Amino acid sequence: MNRLSVISLVFGLAGFLVALAARALGGFPNCASDERNWASIAEQVIKGVDWPISGPLHFWLVQTVSYSSGLTYPQTLSAIGSMSVPILFILILFAYEKLGLDGLSVKPIEAVLVLLTSSYFWSPMLESRPQQWGQILVFLGIIYGWLAINKLAAWWPYALLLVLTGLTHILSFAILAAGSLILWAILFVLRRVSFWQIGPLLIFIVVSLTVFILPNGPYSVMLNDITNNHLKFSANGSLVLLALSLIPVVLAIFRQHLVKLVGTLAIFFNRNPFELSIGGVLLVLGLLVFQAMILPAGSWAPYHGSAWFFVALQSGNLFFAGLSIYGMILALKFKRLAPEREHLEKMLILLIAMGFIAVSALVLSLWMLDTNWLLRVLNYSILLMAPFAAIGFSRIKKLWIKWGAWTAMSAVSLLAVVRPPSFFPC
Repeated sequence: MNRLSVISLVFGLAGFLVALAARALGGFPNCASDERNWASIAEQVIKGVDWPISGPLHFWLVQTVSYSSGLTYPQTLSAIGSMSVPILFILILFAYEKLGLDGLSVKPIEAVLVLLTSSYFWSPMLESRPQQWGQILVFLGIIYGWLAINKLAAWWPYALLLVLTGLTHILSFAILAAGSLILWAILFVLRRVSFWQIGPLLIFIVVSLTVFILPNGPYSVMLNDITNNHLKFSANGSLVLLALSLIPVVLAIFRQHLVKLVGTLAIFFNRNPFELSIGGVLLVLGLLVFQAMILPAGSWAPYHGSAWFFVALQSGNLFFAGLSIYGMILALKFKRLAPEREHLEKMLILLIAMGFIAVSALVLSLWMLDTNWLLRVLNYSILLMAPFAAIGFSRIKKLWIKWGAWTAMSAVSLLAVVRPPSFFPC
């Protein structure tokens, strides 16, 4: 058994114990939560309600385990959620190993350690819902998509993950499919891949869409609900598909102009990495402020109108964000020579792909019933930000400050997700 296997088992066991403690001691899930909603949905489905299901494979598992074990739906969700945690920790470590972080001088364990300081990691990790598995499937899918597009691996692992994600969670599938296409588009503009390499990618995405268009299929009610209740505009599926199909053609036509633009930006970036990094930070802050402005009033209820309470609960996320920015600046400054540059470019391209999705999600929020789509995408993006956060974390020299801050921020983020009643009256 190699060192990574031992570390994976240790992290898996630790994650399982945290999940058990959160439920047994912290009463998780507290207040309104998706996990409680899924228990209510399962009970209504038994009564004959044709409820829209966003994660048919997860829902089937909940029904099957509950029926065969005699557990109630809340008990079943709790059991599935807790037992999923160690498996997911192991898969994350495996994914980082597959991604290859050596060029950034980061170990998989270091990336996972900094993830623990953010509630955007703990929330989907602990709560028993389709996104609990969807987050990790998207991460694995993006990695295998990168490898396949760059001819570094076979296509079948990506195809399998795409189908599995489609059955697990509708939003996760949308993010994986869109992220894969954006990834190809970026590599095409950078002259890393040919136009025709989009062929197998499109074939696998189209085939995996079958589960969504089957008459009376697992998503038929869900798609009808999205069209009629969640969109503030009339969506024509044929026009959307036509518009999407034209994107590769437009990229091919304007490729030369885009290559020149990217080259100009690259020169400016190499000469002014710090200034451009600051500009990127301000852009991200602006997007987050705009996201906060369009959130419904109910989103702020847990903070009881206290700005200080909000900042305190978000301190772990601010710590993680600060480490990520600092780590990215350091990487841009020192990782400019091959092979380090190749690893840096890979991570930046993957992050840019997720950035396109995040911005698109924010814009689409203006025409949708729910308006928190940027925050949902952050749950997926954080796994790609962690290697840069690990670089920043490694530069904290005084051990008592380093691990003291890590312990405090991890505890705050975990509390923000568990919301024990003594701290968070509903």
